[in-house]
Amino acid sequence: MARLQRIENVTAVDIMHGVPPFVKKRRRKGRKGVGLRYEAKVQKHFCDEFGFEYCPGPWFRYTVLDRPKVVNYAQPDGLLIQPQRGVITIVEIKYNHCSESYFQLVDKYLPLVKALFGNDYWVFPLVTVVKWYDRDTSYPASIRLRESIDKCSTTEIGVHICRPDRRK
Repeated sequence: MARLQRIENVTAVDIMHGVPPFVKKRRRKGRKGVGLRYEAKVQKHFCDEFGFEYCPGPWFRYTVLDRPKVVNYAQPDGLLIQPQRGVITIVEIKYNHCSESYFQLVDKYLPLVKALFGNDYWVFPLVTVVKWYDRDTSYPASIRLRESIDKCSTTEIGVHICRPDRRK
């Protein structure tokens, strides 16, 4: 998979209400459909667990210095915003653990969230939520398994194994 281009020099960013007009809702089949159905279950689980602190799939509209007239869009899978702790956890949901999540979290979503919220009062832990984790999967950074998405730190990327369809 090709590495995403790093977002740098963000000049403007805001969270949209709703989705961009070009996004069409369609039913996915195959592996993509399995991943999207898993993501929907995880999103519901986190909304139930964290309530108003969890924001599922917010859309960002942004511009960068290199191309100021081009409006870009991005959508992290979720943000866990905990103002009392000064923490905004950026969440990426994948069916299987993979290196793609690193580039999405570090190169794309982290610069946008920092540009929107600023660095003065917030820290930004990163977490990949997966159904299946394989410790032998190549990953470009240090990771640490976490029991919950609100237990992540900024020293390494958290990996949380989440299986919301299983009973506790």
